[in-house]
Amino acid sequence: RGDVPPWAENSVRKNGAGWLFDVSSDCTLDFVPVATGTHFNNYKPHFLLQLMEKHCPAEQIFFFIDSDNVVKAPWNFFERWVSHGIAVCEDINHYLPRNHPVRLAWKEYATACGLPIRQEIDKFYNGGFLGVRRVHQDFLSAWKNLFTCRARDGVDLSRFELSGFEFP
Repeated sequence: RGDVPPWAENSVRKNGAGWLFDVSSDCTLDFVPVATGTHFNNYKPHFLLQLMEKHCPAEQIFFFIDSDNVVKAPWNFFERWVSHGIAVCEDINHYLPRNHPVRLAWKEYATACGLPIRQEIDKFYNGGFLGVRRVHQDFLSAWKNLFTCRARDGVDLSRFELSGFEFP
Protein backbone atom coordinates (compact mmCIF):
# COMPACT_ATOMS: atom_id res chain seq x y z
CA ARG A 1 0.00 0.00 0.00
CA GLY A 2 1.25 3.45 -0.73
CA ASP A 3 4.57 4.27 -2.32
CA VAL A 4 7.63 2.10 -2.73
CA PRO A 5 9.56 2.10 0.58
CA PRO A 6 12.16 4.89 0.89
CA TRP A 7 15.06 2.40 1.03
CA ALA A 8 14.15 1.14 -2.45
CA GLU A 9 12.77 4.19 -4.28
CA ASN A 10 16.07 5.19 -5.94
CA SER A 11 16.75 1.69 -7.28
CA VAL A 12 13.40 0.41 -8.54
CA ARG A 13 12.35 0.07 -12.13
CA LYS A 14 8.75 0.12 -13.37
CA ASN A 15 7.20 -3.26 -14.21
CA GLY A 16 3.60 -3.10 -15.41
CA ALA A 17 1.50 -2.02 -12.45
CA GLY A 18 4.37 -2.42 -9.98
CA TRP A 19 8.12 -2.03 -9.53
CA LEU A 20 11.14 -4.34 -9.44
CA PHE A 21 14.06 -4.03 -7.03
CA ASP A 22 17.18 -6.13 -7.62
CA VAL A 23 18.53 -7.33 -4.29
CA SER A 24 21.27 -9.36 -5.96
CA SER A 25 21.94 -11.05 -9.29
CA ASP A 26 19.63 -13.94 -8.32
CA CYS A 27 17.02 -12.17 -6.15
CA THR A 28 14.52 -9.54 -7.24
CA LEU A 29 11.71 -8.05 -5.15
CA ASP A 30 8.49 -7.33 -7.00
CA PHE A 31 6.49 -4.50 -5.42
CA VAL A 32 2.82 -5.02 -6.28
CA PRO A 33 0.45 -2.16 -5.48
CA VAL A 34 -2.52 -3.03 -3.27
CA ALA A 35 -5.59 -0.80 -3.36
CA THR A 36 -8.21 -1.98 -0.88
CA GLY A 37 -9.92 -0.71 2.23
CA THR A 38 -9.75 -4.21 3.70
CA HIS A 39 -7.24 -4.76 6.51
CA PHE A 40 -4.39 -6.73 4.96
CA ASN A 41 -4.82 -9.53 7.52
CA ASN A 42 -8.28 -10.08 6.01
CA TYR A 43 -7.01 -9.62 2.45
CA LYS A 44 -4.22 -12.23 2.37
CA PRO A 45 -6.10 -14.96 0.45
CA HIS A 46 -7.31 -12.37 -2.09
CA PHE A 47 -3.75 -11.10 -2.53
CA LEU A 48 -2.23 -14.56 -2.97
CA LEU A 49 -4.90 -15.54 -5.50
CA GLN A 50 -4.27 -12.27 -7.35
CA LEU A 51 -0.55 -13.10 -7.46
CA MET A 52 -1.37 -16.52 -8.91
CA GLU A 53 -3.86 -15.27 -11.46
CA LYS A 54 -2.44 -11.91 -12.54
CA HIS A 55 1.14 -11.23 -11.49
CA CYS A 56 2.86 -14.63 -11.42
CA PRO A 57 0.94 -16.98 -13.73
CA ALA A 58 3.94 -19.27 -14.28
CA GLU A 59 4.99 -19.65 -10.64
CA GLN A 60 3.98 -22.81 -8.80
CA ILE A 61 4.92 -21.99 -5.19
CA PHE A 62 3.87 -18.96 -3.16
CA PHE A 63 4.85 -17.83 0.32
CA PHE A 64 3.44 -15.09 2.48
CA ILE A 65 5.52 -14.03 5.47
CA ASP A 66 4.41 -11.17 7.73
CA SER A 67 7.03 -8.46 8.08
CA ASP A 68 7.41 -9.15 11.81
CA ASN A 69 8.63 -12.72 11.15
CA VAL A 70 12.33 -13.57 11.01
CA VAL A 71 13.50 -16.25 8.59
CA LYS A 72 16.32 -18.28 10.16
CA ALA A 73 16.40 -21.30 7.86
CA PRO A 74 17.83 -21.76 4.38
CA TRP A 75 15.23 -21.15 1.66
CA ASN A 76 15.35 -24.76 0.43
CA PHE A 77 13.91 -25.78 3.84
CA PHE A 78 10.73 -23.86 2.98
CA GLU A 79 10.62 -25.26 -0.54
CA ARG A 80 10.86 -28.82 0.82
CA TRP A 81 8.22 -28.04 3.47
CA VAL A 82 5.64 -26.79 0.96
CA SER A 83 6.36 -29.74 -1.34
CA HIS A 84 4.52 -31.88 1.26
CA GLY A 85 1.39 -29.70 1.41
CA ILE A 86 0.30 -26.34 2.73
CA ALA A 87 2.91 -24.85 5.07
CA VAL A 88 1.53 -23.06 8.16
CA CYS A 89 2.76 -22.32 11.68
CA GLU A 90 1.00 -22.80 14.96
CA ASP A 91 -0.18 -19.66 16.68
CA ILE A 92 1.22 -18.65 20.07
CA ASN A 93 -2.22 -19.71 21.41
CA HIS A 94 -1.88 -22.96 19.53
CA TYR A 95 -4.07 -25.41 21.48
CA LEU A 96 -7.73 -25.21 20.53
CA PRO A 97 -9.19 -28.73 20.63
CA ARG A 98 -11.71 -29.87 18.04
CA ASN A 99 -14.52 -29.90 20.62
CA HIS A 100 -13.83 -26.42 22.06
CA PRO A 101 -16.96 -24.20 21.88
CA VAL A 102 -15.16 -21.64 19.69
CA ARG A 103 -13.89 -24.33 17.32
CA LEU A 104 -17.42 -25.79 17.13
CA ALA A 105 -18.79 -22.33 16.30
CA TRP A 106 -16.15 -21.96 13.55
CA LYS A 107 -17.13 -25.34 12.08
CA GLU A 108 -20.81 -24.40 12.15
CA TYR A 109 -20.08 -21.09 10.45
CA ALA A 110 -17.87 -22.66 7.76
CA THR A 111 -20.55 -25.27 7.03
CA ALA A 112 -23.18 -22.52 6.72
CA CYS A 113 -20.88 -20.83 4.18
CA GLY A 114 -20.80 -24.02 2.12
CA LEU A 115 -17.32 -25.06 3.19
CA PRO A 116 -16.93 -28.69 4.21
CA ILE A 117 -14.75 -29.57 7.19
CA ARG A 118 -11.99 -31.78 5.78
CA GLN A 119 -9.86 -32.24 8.89
CA GLU A 120 -10.49 -32.26 12.61
CA ILE A 121 -7.46 -30.64 14.23
CA ASP A 122 -6.58 -29.58 17.77
CA LYS A 123 -4.22 -26.76 16.88
CA PHE A 124 -4.70 -23.15 15.84
CA TYR A 125 -2.64 -21.82 12.95
CA ASN A 126 -1.43 -18.28 12.38
CA GLY A 127 -1.97 -16.42 9.10
CA GLY A 128 1.40 -14.67 9.44
CA PHE A 129 3.22 -17.39 7.54
CA LEU A 130 1.87 -19.43 4.68
CA GLY A 131 3.38 -21.51 1.92
CA VAL A 132 1.10 -22.90 -0.76
CA ARG A 133 1.53 -24.53 -4.13
CA ARG A 134 -0.70 -23.57 -7.03
CA VAL A 135 -2.32 -27.04 -6.89
CA HIS A 136 -3.71 -26.08 -3.47
CA GLN A 137 -5.23 -22.76 -4.46
CA ASP A 138 -8.64 -24.17 -3.44
CA PHE A 139 -7.41 -23.60 0.14
CA LEU A 140 -7.00 -19.89 -0.66
CA SER A 141 -10.40 -19.78 -2.36
CA ALA A 142 -12.05 -21.29 0.73
CA TRP A 143 -10.25 -18.79 2.98
CA LYS A 144 -11.36 -15.94 0.70
CA ASN A 145 -14.92 -17.29 0.78
CA LEU A 146 -14.93 -17.10 4.59
CA PHE A 147 -14.12 -13.38 4.39
CA THR A 148 -16.86 -12.93 1.78
CA CYS A 149 -19.29 -14.57 4.21
CA ARG A 150 -18.09 -12.35 7.05
CA ALA A 151 -18.62 -9.20 4.93
CA ARG A 152 -22.07 -10.46 3.90
CA ASP A 153 -22.89 -10.82 7.60
CA GLY A 154 -21.99 -7.17 8.21
CA VAL A 155 -18.47 -7.57 9.61
CA ASP A 156 -16.17 -4.63 8.91
CA LEU A 157 -13.19 -6.17 7.11
CA SER A 158 -11.24 -2.92 7.40
CA ARG A 159 -10.58 -3.80 11.05
CA PHE A 160 -7.93 -6.24 12.26
CA GLU A 161 -10.23 -7.99 14.72
CA LEU A 162 -13.43 -9.18 13.13
CA SER A 163 -15.41 -9.90 16.29
CA GLY A 164 -15.21 -10.86 19.93
CA PHE A 165 -13.98 -14.24 21.10
CA GLU A 166 -17.51 -15.52 21.60
CA PHE A 167 -18.32 -15.27 17.87
CA PRO A 168 -16.61 -17.13 15.07
